[in-house]
Amino acid sequence: MTDVPDPVTASHVRTVGSVRHAMTLLRCLAAGTPLTLSALARRVGLSKPATYNLLSTLVGEQLVSRDENLRYALSWHLFEYSRAVTEAKRMTGAARRALHDLARETGGAVLVSVLDRDGVLYVDREDADILRMRADTGLRAPLHTTASGKVLLTALSTPHVDRLIESGLAAKTTATITDPRVLRRELLATRDRGYAVCWEEQEPRLSSVAVPVLRADRSVCAAVAVAFPTMRLRSISPDRLRGRLHAAATRIAGELAARSQGMSGGADYVSEQ
Repeated sequence: MTDVPDPVTASHVRTVGSVRHAMTLLRCLAAGTPLTLSALARRVGLSKPATYNLLSTLVGEQLVSRDENLRYALSWHLFEYSRAVTEAKRMTGAARRALHDLARETGGAVLVSVLDRDGVLYVDREDADILRMRADTGLRAPLHTTASGKVLLTALSTPHVDRLIESGLAAKTTATITDPRVLRRELLATRDRGYAVCWEEQEPRLSSVAVPVLRADRSVCAAVAVAFPTMRLRSISPDRLRGRLHAAATRIAGELAARSQGMSGGADYVSEQ
């Protein structure tokens, strides 16, 4: 876990007052009633100019909206954030049994991840054996260095992928794909065969295979991967793991559909076969 900095003690933490005030504004607006600048300034305990500057920043970030009567309210863009968090929480619950069984069957470390801020966010992990690797629940990784990331990349539009590539393909190991042409070929191969492979591109001596979990509209909502020491994965062959990975993805998709019925009224997830 060398990529994670040591946590600092509470005595060394310096909080940012403007962030606290911005959060107070959001909590005031969370009651649902649009409020004027004067009303919000009184509640936060700041001057009108200071409150206006905070609100203007929140409006610019699309967290708060301002109507024609100059009243402020929470923006619908916050709903997107809440939906993402809700889906991630459902994902961990839905995946638990499937991950446990897949880890037991394969002897590898099994992970579920989602796309978050142009990177991979690991939301759950299950190990059959103790395997030292940096990927763990709550940690992030670049999209281009992991099997899960390559699966998630195939779900993005071409302009989105182009933008990510143009921002740079940083090397995590000597095996990381840093050539845009090679990465594009790898993504095409991933689509064709239905799974992605990472050969020591994120961590030395560790490799993985991943497949997508799909919604009913065939969009990718997550990736499920199994990781091994590289020599072990070469002896197994990634193609031999494809069936078990897709079976696990099917179970996760089915459980997600069942858990989302109360919110959507129907099954929202399927899995690629």
